[in-house]
Amino acid sequence: MILIILFCLSLVLNIALVYLLIRAAWKLVQFDDLFTYLVDDIDINIRYFDKLIQSPTLIDSPEIKEAQRNMSIMSKRLAEYVLRMEELLNKKLVKRRTSPNPPVVA
Repeated sequence: MILIILFCLSLVLNIALVYLLIRAAWKLVQFDDLFTYLVDDIDINIRYFDKLIQSPTLIDSPEIKEAQRNMSIMSKRLAEYVLRMEELLNKKLVKRRTSPNPPVVA
């Protein structure tokens, strides 16, 4: 009788552990995909910054204008990564800040 109880208890615990293991493995796969995309973006940004270092920064060159445009794109991409990370973790990671400056009225 005691063996049957121990067997049932072991079976229930093994099923619960397998469920937790599958769930954890799925989360790891999702995080791995996310970090792969993040590392690729960082690699592209590093190559871009190396190119930008070689350009003169004291004049209003097309490289500087392109850098400003790319900085806004990078900012949006990083905000997207934070949003995807929050979705995976089901909690807020970053408090959204509003601009401290009031809007300019002309």
